[in-house]
Formats: sequence, structure tokens, C-alpha cells
Amino acid sequence: MEHWHNITCLNFERRDDEIRGNRIVFTDVDGCASNVGRHPLGEPQFVSLAPECIRLGVIAHEVAHALGFWHEQSRPDRDNYVTVRWENIDRDSKGQFLKELPTDVDNGGVPYDYGSIMHYR
Repeated sequence: MEHWHNITCLNFERRDDEIRGNRIVFTDVDGCASNVGRHPLGEPQFVSLAPECIRLGVIAHEVAHALGFWHEQSRPDRDNYVTVRWENIDRDSKGQFLKELPTDVDNGGVPYDYGSIMHYR
């Protein structure tokens, strides 16, 4: 969280006494995962960070999902920038490379970022 605080205008407040409401709660189950964006009912957003996920890049990536960021390679305009070689992607991982609908993604006019923490290599 300090990383996000240092590179953005976001501030996070640690709260160990309460896990209800609109907040990010870290767990150590189910690999490295987070839903995208705030929970629609104002419930906690659970970010799963199993032991193998405890690396700055992975943590920053999953927190970005919790903050509402999609994968860079899922942008609706990604075909203008990259070619997805579907034959090189594991069957179980193909969903990570599907394009999101333009109505679901607002990149704020930011150009495609090959170096984004949200871009798979």
C-alpha cells in the first residue's frame, strides 16, 4: 500500500478492527487474485495474496484490480498495439486475454502502456 501511496495521490488507512464496508481486505487463499473495482453493494473487496504472490509487482497488480484497473491487454483497442498469439496461451488462461467492452473500460485517454503493471508479458 505504501507503494501506491508513494506513486499516486491515494492514501490508505490500515484498519484491523473491522472488515465490513467499503475497504480492501487481504487474504492468503486462492493464489493471486482480485475482482476489478469496488464491490457493488459496498462490501469489502477481498484481495487474495497466497505466499507465492508476496512480491511488489504482484501485490501492486492485484491492488490495481481492486482500485478498478483492468489488464492492459484487455483494452478494447489492444489489437492496434499487440497481437495475441492464442496458440501460445494455456487454455485456462485465455480469459485473461479477452477484450473488455468499451462501455466497461475507461482508459481516460491514456495511451496503451506496454510497461504497465497491468500488462501481461
